[in-house]
Amino acid sequence: MASVVRGYTFSYGHNELMVTLPKSSMVRVQVFDMMGHLVETFSESVSASASFSLDHLNRGSYVVRIESDRLARTTRVAVK
Repeated sequence: MASVVRGYTFSYGHNELMVTLPKSSMVRVQVFDMMGHLVETFSESVSASASFSLDHLNRGSYVVRIESDRLARTTRVAVK
């Protein structure tokens, strides 16, 4: 999965979420199980790009919400 929105790039593969931003920003990533329970949160200052590993999660589908100062994106991912 890959998505580009106004210079922001989000991609997911091999249980790793990659976020690329056009300028430095604080990024918060929230991972929810399919029942809506928050299972993981990452907050990090990103200068260009950052990756977040989801390897430690149980296999299955999750909803990931990515927020920065200018954008919020929600997508579904599968941890294998």
